[in-house]
Amino acid sequence: MRFRLVTVVSLLMATPAAPEVLRFGQPHYQPTRPMDVRQATPGTSALIQTAGGTTPTCVDSNHKAIPCVVELQYFGGHVLSNVKVYAVFWSASVTGDVRSGAAGFYSTLTDSAWMDWLSEYSTNISTGAGTHSGQAGTQQVIGRGTFGGSYTLGPLSKSYSACAAPDAALTCLADADVAGEIDWQVSQGHLPAPDANTLYVMHFPASIRISDPNQVSCKNYCAYHGTYQNAAKQSVFYVVVPDLGANGCQTGCGGGTTFDNTCVATSHEIGEVITDAEVGLANGPDFPLAWYDNSSPSQGEIGDMCKGDEDTVGTGGLTGCTAGTTSCYAVQQLFSRTLWNASPASHPNVAACVASRNEADDYSLALSPNALSLGAGGTSQPIPILTRVTNGAPLAVALSVTSLPPGVHASIDVASVNVGSTAKLTVSADPGAVPVKDGVLVVQASGSTTHSAALLVQVDTGPSVTITSPTNGATVSGSTLISVTATPGSNTALSSLSVAVDGNAPFFTGTGTSTTWDSRTVSNASHILRVTALDADGGRATASLNVVVDNGAGGLGSGIVGGCSTAGGGKGVLATLLVLGGVGLHRRRQAGGRAQDAKHTPGC
Repeated sequence: MRFRLVTVVSLLMATPAAPEVLRFGQPHYQPTRPMDVRQATPGTSALIQTAGGTTPTCVDSNHKAIPCVVELQYFGGHVLSNVKVYAVFWSASVTGDVRSGAAGFYSTLTDSAWMDWLSEYSTNISTGAGTHSGQAGTQQVIGRGTFGGSYTLGPLSKSYSACAAPDAALTCLADADVAGEIDWQVSQGHLPAPDANTLYVMHFPASIRISDPNQVSCKNYCAYHGTYQNAAKQSVFYVVVPDLGANGCQTGCGGGTTFDNTCVATSHEIGEVITDAEVGLANGPDFPLAWYDNSSPSQGEIGDMCKGDEDTVGTGGLTGCTAGTTSCYAVQQLFSRTLWNASPASHPNVAACVASRNEADDYSLALSPNALSLGAGGTSQPIPILTRVTNGAPLAVALSVTSLPPGVHASIDVASVNVGSTAKLTVSADPGAVPVKDGVLVVQASGSTTHSAALLVQVDTGPSVTITSPTNGATVSGSTLISVTATPGSNTALSSLSVAVDGNAPFFTGTGTSTTWDSRTVSNASHILRVTALDADGGRATASLNVVVDNGAGGLGSGIVGGCSTAGGGKGVLATLLVLGGVGLHRRRQAGGRAQDAKHTPGC
């Protein structure tokens, strides 16, 4: 059974949205809500600009607004220390602005000030509530994350049925279908495998309705996040985002553009996954919940008290950029327990919904760039570790590497810096390192406060190539088949194969694994055949062998190719038919001083 936190609320309600009350067996839903009076005309950017924070909004079980009483408690569960977001498009029919804008949004969000202050929900503390009360927490420090990339699903694991009337024009999925599809796509290699930081954000086209009993996309909720355990008993974290420009979401999930509303909804969910990762596994208000409001009536997770309170995140990860400008994205504010608990005399009017927050002496920590690709045995150029004062004095912080992918090593040029200075991180991979796909390396800074930043690491093995025909030392004549086996490096694809003789320019370049070589283009003697494989990441591998050419009197200059006569005799380069994957290619030859296509006649 999984913990259910849901609200059923009409899209047209004039009353505030209800709190998400305790149910069982399902993920945490983000209810639809009426149009906010502070939002602009549909189709325009509708962002609420706030210099500071916003007062949270609370309601009771009858949808009536009440003074907020919020008591966020830690129940002992896991958080996501350095979230790694994958944007997953259910099909190529996901709305175009979401598909084109997702990479920029998730890259900016995960490496921003919006992430920094979530360190207040780190779990290097004792559990404060539930059956695990008094026990040590999971000892996780929340910091900046990474964007792992976008994936568009192709073939699905099965066909899904049409919805019942009146939604018969739509395809209906249940939450279990989403989880099952993630597992299948991972098993087929279409999605990266999950780890402790992985979050799949699933975007759906307008043709898909995601429903469970009493919960229907765009009728009852705008988005949700959930958790399930796969066959390996590993927790898998995901977010479901329907098309927020269709099926009712366009009037119940915000008043901005579809893309703006999507950014706001997903930031709500991402913030909640980071701080309450395993909500979908809980059987009640207890472990494995992490941070959850334990007051009565409960207001839920850190996004739920701040629905409708929006801000922006932009270049450099800074909040408060001008809406509508390039690389400026809408985000939802989230609830700060630190601000709320610091001013009990001011409840319920504490501006605890924020997009950024600073301690008395605070700073930011970032890696630039925050992604790296290495070959096995490779060493990176120094990567800047950037520290910046965000409030107070520029204190000293100690730097360390707290997480490393297998076979990867890292060093920092200094043990500590004064905030405002830059350190340098160098990363290397063992010569025999196994391939690493989207590994996470974490740099931590400890001082008056603790922050961390993540580096997305790939370790790629190079391509390999072997000549399978002819064999080394073989005697060949006439038209000779050259066959190879080749594999790309890890995490990439084979780009091309080329074949050359005696170190000359390749006489063939393509993507197949066989071609024919006319040995009568060279003398009767020993020659070296060399095959070169390239992969899409620039990796290179070569294989070579010796062959003895013996064409008797029909050797170089005979004017005979495969039994066919060619014009030009010994003056020109002989025409050769190359065969690659069943495609015939013609080499050009020089005849009479002019370049022309060699003709392929039947039988040649």
